[in-house]
Amino acid sequence: MGSVRGNIQGQSHTLHYDGLFHLFDRARRFRPFVAVGGGGKFYRATGPAPVPQPFPQIASLVHTDDWRLMVDVGFGMKYRLRNHVMVRADFRDYITTFPKNIFVPKGNATDRGLFQQFTPTFGIGYWF
Repeated sequence: MGSVRGNIQGQSHTLHYDGLFHLFDRARRFRPFVAVGGGGKFYRATGPAPVPQPFPQIASLVHTDDWRLMVDVGFGMKYRLRNHVMVRADFRDYITTFPKNIFVPKGNATDRGLFQQFTPTFGIGYWF
């Protein structure tokens, strides 16, 4: 039996607020931290639904939008290079529930689970 593939073009946008909990005080050059936050994630289908649907007996891909609550956790570090100059690196995991409006189950199929987006970032900052 051959493989079946179907896709729908889309985007996801995240709006969130995080708290950083530093392990050392501000006077230290090296400051590791833990990040915890929450917000929402917007899933947006931008292309047409596939015709024919890849697995019509299991689920359909639908051209629609879906908002989901989002939680994120992560860790990172800040390093002060000199006064007012800092580098920062962190790793986050953005967790949302399954976008049920885009994937519509058929028959006895279920629509549950979690989506996780692992995101590393790196930045250079200057403050006045």
